[in-house]
Amino acid sequence: MDPEDLVRAVFERVHASDPAVGELYAEDAVRLDQYGQRYEGRVAITQFYESIFPTSSPHPELECLFVNLPLVGALLRLPGKDGAAGLYLDLFEVKDGLISSLWVMFQPSADG
Repeated sequence: MDPEDLVRAVFERVHASDPAVGELYAEDAVRLDQYGQRYEGRVAITQFYESIFPTSSPHPELECLFVNLPLVGALLRLPGKDGAAGLYLDLFEVKDGLISSLWVMFQPSADG
């Protein structure tokens, strides 16, 4: 699977609440979110995804990908409860056919 398809597969599996999303990450992968929460290792990342499946609606919509290997940036739009959409950038680092790291970033709303 090429790096772009690997990143697309993450969002397909998240949308399907498929715990196999963890299989796309290396055993020693790291996920760091916009709040500074760090998940280390495939098991911890899989547990993170499983924890959000029952409650994470709506899911982010993939707007486009930016590729500068080994990095793949995914620009995401996340519809909010008030109808406004937040923009997120997920920056994936891909090595040896798996995701080795993910940094989740977002654009804060104008009011804070």
